[in-house]
Amino acid sequence: MVSPPGRQLTNIPYRTTFYAVGLCRAGTVVLKANRDHYQVAPGTLILLGPEVLRHWQQQSADYHTEAMFFTETFFSAPYTDPTRLRQLPFFHAQATRVMPLSSTETAQVGQ
Repeated sequence: MVSPPGRQLTNIPYRTTFYAVGLCRAGTVVLKANRDHYQVAPGTLILLGPEVLRHWQQQSADYHTEAMFFTETFFSAPYTDPTRLRQLPFFHAQATRVMPLSSTETAQVGQ
């Protein structure tokens, strides 16, 4: 999924039933994930599990992200325990939700 520039994200806090991995390509937004605030800018990787309360704030007009969404069921074929996703450090309940990537890492995404 691609969020095109100018598409306004909801300003209402919400939870989902899926996981999300996104990469900010342009613009900025503030993400409040549970109680933590993150400044999202180009080259920032966003990692969110279904338990995370998401609240998007202060979105710039040119904010643009590319994201992948999936459920635990998606992983039930390759893994015998689909809850294994929750054990990965970046989807753990206390994980950091946003990680800035280097320009080299950002360029490698999508190759």
